[in-house]
Amino acid sequence: MKSEVYPVKLEEMITLSILKGTGNTGSVKKMLHVPTLKLYTIKEIPLINREVHGVLKDWISIWQAAQGESNDLLCNVYGTFWNVPEGYVSVMMEHMNGGSLETLLESSGALPERCLQEVTGKLLPCIKEVYNKIKMQYGCIIPSQILFDQKGNAKLSLGIAYRLNLYKKDFNSDSNAYR
Repeated sequence: MKSEVYPVKLEEMITLSILKGTGNTGSVKKMLHVPTLKLYTIKEIPLINREVHGVLKDWISIWQAAQGESNDLLCNVYGTFWNVPEGYVSVMMEHMNGGSLETLLESSGALPERCLQEVTGKLLPCIKEVYNKIKMQYGCIIPSQILFDQKGNAKLSLGIAYRLNLYKKDFNSDSNAYR
């Protein structure tokens, strides 16, 4: 028997904590969906213009198509809420309860070489998965984009900051051409 998918509404969510402060790409929150008692991560990204809206919409669509039915290497994106809160897109993602490599580095200060070997061993299949499914490079991988579950399995997050930085560079180089 196939399990029924419950349509998640943002107003049914309760913020449990802020996982990452507001930066260029918005805040990241740990949220509980009250009717199902499931945890999600919500990333709120400011929509500064229509082009950013298009860049985000395209990348999220590509990512969701790549995740497929069962994916253990890419962080699942379950949906988006456009203009909620106003002027933002809220991206609802899988909550990775093991945190990020960035959090691990902040708490430990540094990782021994053996730990780095483990992390890179888990990361390489993720990068290969992105390339095989999306047919493009992931881009700049930073510690905050490498997420872990409680068992230590690694997944790559969306990498939205990189996509927005690419857009900004293209936009700035186009505008400089007209000066």
